[in-house]
Amino acid sequence: MAIVVEARYEDGVLKPVDELPLRDGEEVIVEVKRSLADRMYGAIPLDESTADELIEMEPWE
Repeated sequence: MAIVVEARYEDGVLKPVDELPLRDGEEVIVEVKRSLADRMYGAIPLDESTADELIEMEPWE
């Protein structure tokens, strides 16, 4: 069974955002992918006012 979960890395530990359907002690294989925001950070140079405008924009439909 394969599932995709969102997790946060804090204090050296990868912590799932939601409960996982696993038994205590169960071993799994983890593939780590950074979020799109993390991968794109710094890719396009923006001044602060332009970045603020983008954040406030409504998502495309």
